[in-house]
Amino acid sequence: MSVVIPPPRRSIAKKFLPTLAGLLAVAAVIAFLVVRFGDTPIERAEKLFVKRDLKELRAYAAQRLEKGDTNPLLYSYYAVAEFSTNAKSNLSGLLSNIRAVDARPVFRRDALRRIVEVGNKARAGEIIFAALNLEELLDAEMKSLAHTLLASDAPLTTADGALSELLKIFPETERRVGAKQLQFRSAPSTESEVLRRLGDGESLLLRATGPSVTVSGKRGHWAFVVDAQWISGWVFDAYLKHAPSE
Repeated sequence: MSVVIPPPRRSIAKKFLPTLAGLLAVAAVIAFLVVRFGDTPIERAEKLFVKRDLKELRAYAAQRLEKGDTNPLLYSYYAVAEFSTNAKSNLSGLLSNIRAVDARPVFRRDALRRIVEVGNKARAGEIIFAALNLEELLDAEMKSLAHTLLASDAPLTTADGALSELLKIFPETERRVGAKQLQFRSAPSTESEVLRRLGDGESLLLRATGPSVTVSGKRGHWAFVVDAQWISGWVFDAYLKHAPSE
């Protein structure tokens, strides 16, 4: 009678060793691809910005800069995150840090554009003058950015510049008071608080115009303006005049 001899049993370890080796090889390839083709520091920073994780963006950018990364875009991202999360941060200083790495204004423009995109309305005045002081020949993008903030309802009390500077850049927005004591109000209504009374000939910057209304028998519009003290309020524009052209 023939005897069938069964093949020798392989241990479990030996049985699965080729599979394990294959998995390890695949993992090694994946790890290499992640390192080789994963996010660059700028891509990582951009993802954090898109998520509006500004505290993490600030920490990440600061870490990269401390390690010696001198990419001006990283300085730009850091400026955005620092300005947006620290009410005591100095915008001029942050922009100067970017300039020290790369004097081209493109990176400072990028920072200011992102700062506005985040929505730092409480410090709109600082942003406006930073945009206007980037370069001698005002860039169209920065002029548009400044005008957008001026036309918004953002307070300008943090502005660090003279009203005359803005009026030179946006001469079409200048209005002169044409009454001895024009009421400067907190809202577009005759029932709202009077902030102060404006003097005849006083210069104002027109920020926005409301719908047509009739006040004391006169037809006009409520105008949202800012005065030389950077106080924004409303006046009835039937008592305003365009500034004389030079």
